[in-house]
Amino acid sequence: MQALTQQLIERRAELSSAQAIYGEKSPNVKKLEQQIDELQSQILSEERKTVLEIQTNYEAARAREDLVSREIKGTTNEMAEMAQYTSLKA
Repeated sequence: MQALTQQLIERRAELSSAQAIYGEKSPNVKKLEQQIDELQSQILSEERKTVLEIQTNYEAARAREDLVSREIKGTTNEMAEMAQYTSLKA
């Protein structure tokens, strides 16, 4: 992602120079604009992948947390039942 962002910055600087030197209609300017569009598209794609990965990891962590919580409640209930059984046995 950083490499793509760095390339985008460089292409924008090149575009600015090319526009000043050659004008808006120059093939060099058009080529740089296409490269910039492609880089922006790649960056957006990477951002989406990152967000999806974060969401997936979050959901997995929530599922693990729910599982642990259920296990703790189950164990707590078992311990309470054992304590009640022990007190009745005595």
